[in-house]
Amino acid sequence: MHWRLLYILLVTIAVLVNVPQINKRDPVKICRTAIISTVYPLQFSAHYAYSMVNNFFGFIVSSRGFERESLSLKEKLAGYDAKLLALDSVIKENQSLRKALYFSNNAPYNFYLLPAEVIGASDNHVVINQGESDGAREGLMVINESGLVGRIIEVSKYFSKVKLITDSNCVISAQLVRSGTYGIVSGADRIDYIPEGVSIEAGDKVVVSPASSVFFRGILIGNVKKVESRPEELFQKIKIKTAVDFSKLDLVFICQP
Repeated sequence: MHWRLLYILLVTIAVLVNVPQINKRDPVKICRTAIISTVYPLQFSAHYAYSMVNNFFGFIVSSRGFERESLSLKEKLAGYDAKLLALDSVIKENQSLRKALYFSNNAPYNFYLLPAEVIGASDNHVVINQGESDGAREGLMVINESGLVGRIIEVSKYFSKVKLITDSNCVISAQLVRSGTYGIVSGADRIDYIPEGVSIEAGDKVVVSPASSVFFRGILIGNVKKVESRPEELFQKIKIKTAVDFSKLDLVFICQP
């Protein structure tokens, strides 16, 4: 109602403003001009307001469409990431199997190597996926391409439990390759009973000695890391580092005579 009164008022004012010219010009044209000059701003304002509202809602619709498209793209990217991870896993597994095959075919040992995967681990023990049905049995030595891992202490039909050489109760008859001196490796972190006067250097190889009745001779245990020699002591204190990285143990071999 208020808009109608305002509109009538504006038209009336426009006509009155042009009254002095009625005698000079066509009255009809004068009225038409007055009405157009009054209505056009209102029409323009209404059209502008309509366009703004229409564009606003159009933007909202477009934004929602963009959000849906963005969500769809994110889902597709997540799917591609999952596929890439799966592919990467397959590639690594393939590389691991190739490496295992090469090692088993070229290892300088006179015993058969049965490959096995580590499927579980606890303190100084791992579980592998080869059991009695595959030829595993208690007491057999376990190695990988780097060196000595441990030996089987429990066997079921399809799985076996391996005690690692890092166990503090694991004692190995060992030999320093460069000097030929025998000693005892305990917990895979030191070699004991190496007399004073024997030349020992960091990096010297430590292997299973021929005197071992548990492990096959010549298998690499590790390397000398640190030597403490005191003339007043009977034996040197020698720290070693294992050849095997037990934090990344995944593929091993059961040594079958």
